[in-house]
Amino acid sequence: MCPDLRGFGWTDAPASGYDLDTMARDVLALLDALGHARVSFAGHDWGGWIGFLLCLCHPDRISRFVALGVVPPRRPRDLRNLLELWRIAYQVPIALPQVGRRVVARSVRTALRAASESFSDEELDAFAARIEGDRARATELLYRTFLLRELVPVAAGRREDTPLRVPTLLIVGERDFAIPARIAREQAARSEALEVEVVPGAGHFVVDERPDLVADRILRFALAH
Repeated sequence: MCPDLRGFGWTDAPASGYDLDTMARDVLALLDALGHARVSFAGHDWGGWIGFLLCLCHPDRISRFVALGVVPPRRPRDLRNLLELWRIAYQVPIALPQVGRRVVARSVRTALRAASESFSDEELDAFAARIEGDRARATELLYRTFLLRELVPVAAGRREDTPLRVPTLLIVGERDFAIPARIAREQAARSEALEVEVVPGAGHFVVDERPDLVADRILRFALAH
């Protein structure tokens, strides 16, 4: 299954509920509605953060987890990693009221093209066509909610006492601008349940850029767990 989260793709874009805890509850509600008591889970970027929340708060529902292009919602222990927060400065204009939705709608194709050369024009057209109107507003709300309500509690140590017990594979691209491989490895060193794979020659959209290596690593992870 590959569900569209609220405000994503072809799913409705309501006026609220864009904090990631609520979106994690959306996923649980979907699993309940479909009758799935326990699943393997994979998520990229925001989907990966939601996956980590499910693993930390509802480990009985997730048998194994693959996170891509994201790190666990943990406080950095290395001061250098705190200094890397400038890497998410691009989120600020997206989060601004009224401004963010215009930024997203007008620049999504350019931003994706700059981040990766793996997308075809048809794929960019299909993606950009969904980022307008209510969905552009939903993107704005998602980023604003994260910066104002979620980032600081995580940096202050929220959930630091909750261990990650679900077998987890974290895959990041060697050239990922937002998630340096060093930060991913530092996170992996803090949990026996977390493995890290750094994919050479790939950036943030690692699945699209190196599908062969990603598929091979996920298969080996699945067979081992």
